[in-house]
Amino acid sequence: MFDPEITKQLKELVDRADRDPDIRAVVFTGTHPDRFLSHSDVR
Repeated sequence: MFDPEITKQLKELVDRADRDPDIRAVVFTGTHPDRFLSHSDVR
């Protein structure tokens, strides 16, 4: 579902958030009201 570039970028963001003591939560959202990923239902 994620291509290698998106996977790399997400890992970098999560690593950066993990090192920042001021970040206590990360919320991922999508543009479709019923799906996080296009054509994927994560419920």
